[in-house]
Amino acid sequence: MTPEKQTKKGKPTRLPTLLSLVYPGIGQFAQGRPIAGILFFATCTPAFMMFLVNALRPIIGVYRLAFYPSDQAKAPGWSGMLIWCVVVLVIYFISIWDTNRAYRQQRRSWSRQTHQIPPDLPKR
Repeated sequence: MTPEKQTKKGKPTRLPTLLSLVYPGIGQFAQGRPIAGILFFATCTPAFMMFLVNALRPIIGVYRLAFYPSDQAKAPGWSGMLIWCVVVLVIYFISIWDTNRAYRQQRRSWSRQTHQIPPDLPKR
C-alpha cells in the first residue's frame, strides 16, 4: 500500500477498542483484522457457553434440593463455573489489550506518515 493510500484512511480511532468491550473479536474485525477477530470470537463463544452450562448446574441442583428434600442428591459444585468464568474473563481482557495494542501501532504508523518532511524540502 502506498503512503498516499494509507494517509487517506484518516487518523485511527478508539472505536474498535470500545467494540471489543462489547464482545471479543468485534474490535479486531473493525480494525480490519478478520483472522484475529475470528480467533477471539471462536474462543470466547464456546468458553462463555461452558460458563453458562456450569453456572446453571449448581443453581438447578440447589432448586432440586429445595423442592425435593427427600431426594438426597448432592448439588454440583461451583468450581466448574468459576474456572470457566476466569477463562472467559482472560479471553475478554486479552481481546481488549490486543485491540488497544493494534490501535497504538496504527496511530504510531499514521503519525510517522503524516509528519514526514517531503524530500524536496530542506531539513532544519
